[in-house]
Amino acid sequence: MTVARVLGARQVAQALVIAARPSPRVAGLSVLVDAAHASTCVWLAVTSGRWRPTATVDALIAVGLAAAGWQARKAR
Repeated sequence: MTVARVLGARQVAQALVIAARPSPRVAGLSVLVDAAHASTCVWLAVTSGRWRPTATVDALIAVGLAAAGWQARKAR
């Protein structure tokens, strides 16, 4: 549960930074953070049977957030 709280806090902090400093650069950095998170989730899903379902869902969410950030970056 602690990991989920840390990751949740990271998501909130990331959203606050994006809201406070909306720019293509910040959106691009957000995309990188979400893509890195997605890649670690994929790794966890592949290597851990116990965490596979959770990591798979989290990876899909991170990919969605990265895609949304990419679109936001292009729109500005």
